Amino acid sequence: MSDAYLSSQAGILASELKKNKPCPVCGSKEHPSPAKSGNFKVCGVDVKKITTKLLDDKKKDVENKNKERNKISNENSGLIKNNESLYKRVIKELENLKIAKSKFDYTLLSKLNKNLKTFEDK
Repeated sequence: MSDAYLSSQAGILASELKKNKPCPVCGSKEHPSPAKSGNFKVCGVDVKKITTKLLDDKKKDVENKNKERNKISNENSGLIKNNESLYKRVIKELENLKIAKSKFDYTLLSKLNKNLKTFEDK
């Protein structure tokens, strides 16, 4: 929009140029290649107001994206904590299973030895 506005203004100024009269921008009295106004003209446009509006819209977009990112980050933090808790529980259960297995094996082995001894004694 800003480029269109500036091009339009240059085209308007160029359309007013007269041979041997100074250019209102540069003061030259020769005008070998005056700007063309193009297909449309942007007149009476407050480029600063439009730019400010666009910047404000972009800032709102960034704020919304940051809020969304923070929400997802918080959700991920909760999931990570939950996973860590589950991991600790699984490790503890595995340790319990190891202990139970070693006790079970020992008890079973002890019973087998007793049975074997009883069998051998007979």
